[in-house]
Amino acid sequence: VCSSDLFRMRFSLVALMLALGLGGCVDDNTSVFILGNIAPEIDDDGCSFSPDSNMGITQGRWDITGSQRYAGNYVVNVAVINQIQARASTVSAEPNGVQITGAEVTLRDLAGDPIVFGGLPNPFSVPASVYIAPAAGPDSTSASAVSIVAVPRDYGASLMASGTVDTTIVASLRLVGMTNGQIDIRTGEWDFPISICTDCLFGCPPTGEDAILSCNPGQDSVSLDPTTPGCM
Repeated sequence: VCSSDLFRMRFSLVALMLALGLGGCVDDNTSVFILGNIAPEIDDDGCSFSPDSNMGITQGRWDITGSQRYAGNYVVNVAVINQIQARASTVSAEPNGVQITGAEVTLRDLAGDPIVFGGLPNPFSVPASVYIAPAAGPDSTSASAVSIVAVPRDYGASLMASGTVDTTIVASLRLVGMTNGQIDIRTGEWDFPISICTDCLFGCPPTGEDAILSCNPGQDSVSLDPTTPGCM
């Protein structure tokens, strides 16, 4: 490799490290960030979540009673944007793709204070996995969708036990991961409000009909389930 190529490679790496905080794990809501919560696209094959969808969920709704019959978790499917430009060349591999490995979650009340869930930790971390390719150029971005358990089942059970219902909580999320070039990524905080209710998102299907379930039963839209209390 000629000296000029080595210089360009080193300059590109140094510039990226400076942009991301000298290789440390920094809060960065410019290079990589959460754009929003994706509404599902439903077809005969089931539910899918596309980062290119124009549909978005700006506030969630979670039935903490009915959802316990299913997975019980409140899940967000977020679009994640990578604005770091591609740097691959004939003499170097691509360092600027981003692998997301998890999320740091804090559940807050509307005043911004962390909610107490008995012996459950808050904040806490959950696993997540998605790769976001680098942006093709200065006028473009790259996006991927990733599912994150924003409120695990046990936290919903704790809300029921404490009588905290008919209220709104805020899930504050940061994604963590690493670039192909081994530079740590930690996004800025993204806040998503979730309205808590009981027995609000389940109904009875027509007599003799099977269940008609939403993509995530117990959250965001109504499911018709014959096992719902009161259904014959």
